[in-house]
Amino acid sequence: MDSKNGSVHGEVDEASTDSVRSVSVRNVNRKAHSKASSSSDVESIGTVAVSEPLSLRQRYEIDWFHAYCCRRSTEYRWRTGKYKIYKPNGVKSRSLGVKTGLPGSRLQSILLTPRETSPKSTVVASQWIRKPGELPIWVLEQINWGNMATNNVKIEGIWWSDMYLIVRIAELNADRSVSRISSLCSWHFNGLHIQPNVIIQKRQITSVSIYRSWLVAQYYLTPRTHQYQTVLCNLNKRTICQDILGNKTYCCIQRATNTCAHIICAHRAATTAKQATLICNLWEIVPSRPGVFYNKASSAVKMMSGTDVKAQRIDDKRFVLWSDFNGESPSTSSLVLLELTDNQEPIEMETKWSKNAALFDLQPIVSRNMLAATRANNVTVLQSLEDGSTVQRVHLSCWKHSGLYPLDNQWAKMTDENTESAQAVSIPKISIYAEQVSSPTAALFRDGQSVTLVDYSKSPASKRVQSKVPPDNLPMQPVKSASFVARSMKKMSLVGRAITFPLGQAKR
Repeated sequence: MDSKNGSVHGEVDEASTDSVRSVSVRNVNRKAHSKASSSSDVESIGTVAVSEPLSLRQRYEIDWFHAYCCRRSTEYRWRTGKYKIYKPNGVKSRSLGVKTGLPGSRLQSILLTPRETSPKSTVVASQWIRKPGELPIWVLEQINWGNMATNNVKIEGIWWSDMYLIVRIAELNADRSVSRISSLCSWHFNGLHIQPNVIIQKRQITSVSIYRSWLVAQYYLTPRTHQYQTVLCNLNKRTICQDILGNKTYCCIQRATNTCAHIICAHRAATTAKQATLICNLWEIVPSRPGVFYNKASSAVKMMSGTDVKAQRIDDKRFVLWSDFNGESPSTSSLVLLELTDNQEPIEMETKWSKNAALFDLQPIVSRNMLAATRANNVTVLQSLEDGSTVQRVHLSCWKHSGLYPLDNQWAKMTDENTESAQAVSIPKISIYAEQVSSPTAALFRDGQSVTLVDYSKSPASKRVQSKVPPDNLPMQPVKSASFVARSMKKMSLVGRAITFPLGQAKR
C-alpha cells in the first residue's frame, strides 16, 4: 500500500498562500452564525451525494487574523486531546451515498482505504457548507467507479491534492496475488459521484506524483524495448503530454503554474555494491510549446545502492532524494537535499547536504525550516533544512498528523516533562493499531469494522459577519502538498464534530 494513504505530509504553516489550510471562511451576507445545532458532544450526520459547489470567491471572504487564532486554537486542541464525537444514522459500506444531490461548497475531504481491500471499502468523509450563513456539516460520500471492475482488483496506491484524488488499482492473479498490471484513475473531489477519468490503463506503473492540478507518472512500455514512458497530465484540462523514453526514474513535481510544470526525474547511471550514481534532471514541460519537454538542469548524486529512491518536493526551490530502509545500516548517503538556483540562466542544481540514516518516512516542516525524519526505530528526528543538522526539540505525534505546530518560541521551550500529558492523550474505544488519515482539523480512523472521525476544531461563537467582497487577486485556492494534502482540504471555518459509526449496520 502506498504511503500516501496515511497521515498528512507537508506543512500547513508554509510561508505561501497556496498552502494555507486552516482558514476562517465568513459569509459575506450580514448575518450572524447560528449557534451549534446541539450542545451535546454526540450528534447525528447524514450521507449524501454532492453536486457542484457554490463559488467561494463570490460568497465568502477570509478574515486572516481570525484564521490565525483558529489555527493556534486547533493546534492546542490536538495537543491537549479536546474534540467532539457524534454518530450518524448508520451507513452500509456499499451504500454510502444517496441519489439526491447536496448544494453547497466542499471545505475538505478525508479519505481512508483499508489495506489490501477492494475499492468498495473506501470511506470518504467530507465537510460541506450547504447554504450561506449555515454551519458546516460532515457527510459521507461514495466514490463512483463507473465501468471499472471492482471485484478482482485491489487499491495499490492513493495520492491527492486539495482538488483531485488519484487511485492506482491493481489487478489480481488467479491465485489472488497482486499482479504488476494496474490502472490510474482520477476524480475531482467535487465530483466523486461522477465516473473516473482513466489516465493510464493496464500498464506496469512505477512512479506517481501529484501537485495542484498536475500529475506525473511513469510506466513500463514494452518488454522488447525495456524502456519507460513518462507522462504529465493536466487534470483541469484532461490533457496528457508524453515524451521522455528511457530508464526507470524517480519523479516528483517541483513547481507548477496554470500553463506549465517543472518535474524532477532521477535515474541510476552506475551502481556498485555499496554506492549508486544517480543523474537528476529538471524538466520544464509546457504543453502549448512545440518542444513540450525541455531539460533545464542536471546533476549527479551519490547515494546508497540496493534500495528504491524517492524524490520528494520541499518547496519551489528544494527537494530531497532518499532511500527506504532495507534492513541494513546505510554506509553511504541515504538522504540528499538539492537546491535549484534559478535567479539567472542557466539554472543550477546544487547538492546542499547529505546524511546517512535508516529512514521510513520524511515530512517537511517548511515554516520552521525543518525536516521530520522517521528513523528505523520509529523515532522522529528533526533536522535543519539548512544544513541537515539535528534540532533538539520535542516532536509530538499530533503535530505530525495535523501539520499544525505551536509558535516557534513556545515549541523551543517544550520538554518531555511538560508534554507528557499531551503524549498520553488517547481517544476512547479506538485501538492504537487503528488506521488513521488526518487533516489539520480532523482525523479519520478505521478499527476493524468501526470507522471514527474525530474533529478537533472549535465551534465558533455567534458573531457579526463582514460583508466585504474579496478582491479578484485574493488567493482562494490552496494546493496539497507535498504531502495530504496533496492536500485533503480547502480553506475552512474550523467547525464541526467527530463521527463514529459501524459499517454495515445501518439503514439506507
